[in-house]
Amino acid sequence: MACPAIILIVISPFDWSSPKESILVSNELSVSEVEVVREELSSVAPGSALYKAAGDPVMYTYGFAPALVNSVLIPVSARGVAQHERLVDGRIPIVGIEHVMGRAIDSIDIIFGIVFAGHEAERAAHALHELHRSVKGKMPDGSDYHAWNQHIWTSTWLVQVKGFMDAYGVLRGYDDEQHRLAVYRGFAELGRHFHVTKMPTSLEEYDAYWKELTNTTLVASEPARFLVEQTTPKIVKPSKMQWIPTFLWALLTLPGRRIARVGLLITLPEKLDSELGIRRSWIDRVERKLHQCFWRLLPRSMTSKIGPAYFRLRCK
Repeated sequence: MACPAIILIVISPFDWSSPKESILVSNELSVSEVEVVREELSSVAPGSALYKAAGDPVMYTYGFAPALVNSVLIPVSARGVAQHERLVDGRIPIVGIEHVMGRAIDSIDIIFGIVFAGHEAERAAHALHELHRSVKGKMPDGSDYHAWNQHIWTSTWLVQVKGFMDAYGVLRGYDDEQHRLAVYRGFAELGRHFHVTKMPTSLEEYDAYWKELTNTTLVASEPARFLVEQTTPKIVKPSKMQWIPTFLWALLTLPGRRIARVGLLITLPEKLDSELGIRRSWIDRVERKLHQCFWRLLPRSMTSKIGPAYFRLRCK
């Protein structure tokens, strides 16, 4: 599988020496927390809550758009992307839909592929981690950053998890808070495979982190605007087929764009709508409801098998 690089990178703007740091706690657990560790070690195993949820195409089909956009809503992340991501740094003369979709599919493959990779999971996770070894640079204020900084690494994973979990929760629905917690613990354990060693210890802390992030940090950025634009009729054309009439290309891409938009609007804070060029309407509410009804009619026992089957084919 091809592996994504910079789209997984976010440079966190938090002052990690401030009280906000208490929201993210170390995964170095005390003796009294050994049972929690034992439970989380099986959180990504076949049959686990995450394995079943990740196997359902709802999570990655609708979750990939908000996960990618979330990664570039933090101001300083835009600089990191601009310095290293080939989609926006000028290395590609004409960015086409094949480049955008290739990056999205690679991101889905490497993240969820780790869940279904079996004995190859550690090798895949190591590859993801190593891809970011050279991702470093300077911020506008002259300070240095590196993708492996644990706070950066963790905050990046957190905002992506938000996109995936919300998509599943709204369209599929969790049985209860314990089910949601089990899926979250699975994501926390998944992150440990590629050295995310700090995560909120509860859903309450996780939700509080996202609320704080939304209220104080998230802003529209050029990379975010570019990604959001791919859900509109302004979506980029194939790089070698720029001659396609715009109205025809918009029509051909409509189904995929609407799916991405449904997922995006589930998580995206409404306060950023105007800056990102988004106008919500009653059509969006009706569309979300229709998608929700469709997926909730399908038995999870059937749809949860789609993910493992897809990734087996991808590996071949």
